[in-house]
Amino acid sequence: MRGKQAVVSSVLISRYDEMAQVEGETTGTEPIDYLTALDAYKISLLDRVQEAFIAWVTKVAQMIAMNFVTPVYWLNQQYFQLLGLLPGVFSVSFIGSLKSIVWNQEDLAGSPLHIIIIFLSMTYWGIKGIKGKANLLLQYSLVAFMGYSFVAFIGHSTMIYSIRYQLAFLVMGAPVFAYAFEMLYKTILQNLMMIGFLLYALPYVFISNMRPVIGMPPWPTRIGSVFKTDASEILFAMTPGFRDEYEHVTHEIKNAKCSEVGLWLHHEDLEYTFW
Repeated sequence: MRGKQAVVSSVLISRYDEMAQVEGETTGTEPIDYLTALDAYKISLLDRVQEAFIAWVTKVAQMIAMNFVTPVYWLNQQYFQLLGLLPGVFSVSFIGSLKSIVWNQEDLAGSPLHIIIIFLSMTYWGIKGIKGKANLLLQYSLVAFMGYSFVAFIGHSTMIYSIRYQLAFLVMGAPVFAYAFEMLYKTILQNLMMIGFLLYALPYVFISNMRPVIGMPPWPTRIGSVFKTDASEILFAMTPGFRDEYEHVTHEIKNAKCSEVGLWLHHEDLEYTFW
């Protein structure tokens, strides 16, 4: 083991000698003085750990921020300006991607209310758990949140189409809120909250961007009501420009009367529309 350490140390020291010599040549000064190769390596490792931690926290903050795009335009503009006050966390490109989120689009829609009530419920059980009255719920809340934060390790976790990865957290957080809701012991308040939740859900249910019950094209819905719109138009609600081409290819395949059909497509092509 000591032999291996010696080899590592000699390699590191040799590397630092090279770096020192290069710096001395490029700056016209004497080669830099250094502690030891191993001490410098430890410092470098700590820096990397710190950078990784900051990047992780930043991504979690961005994941949470993705949920707060609302149906209210002026409120969204105020929200984007607020995020801009923290450029180290919310970059210009990230805020730009949030501006392209459609609040009622099934692949992009976040849920400000769900995120808020789940985090408030977790905070509530955190306080209760510390006092020993709800330790199990505190543990469950911590596990749910850590699971949520680990989504940040996915490389594209902060891309707007990756918001779907957060659904598992909402499912895990539901019982945390449900039990806190039950603990209110105030029937009138509970009923009012239930009515509020139902009313809050109505726009998302009836005015879905891609599959609306009440169609209002071109905005806030892309097509008319699903009860009146042709099935192929619903299928290509997001990509209407591809509709004619795909229908033509499908027609040719049917006319060829082939018993086996294969597809050779790019990884971003819409293969399911053929089937």
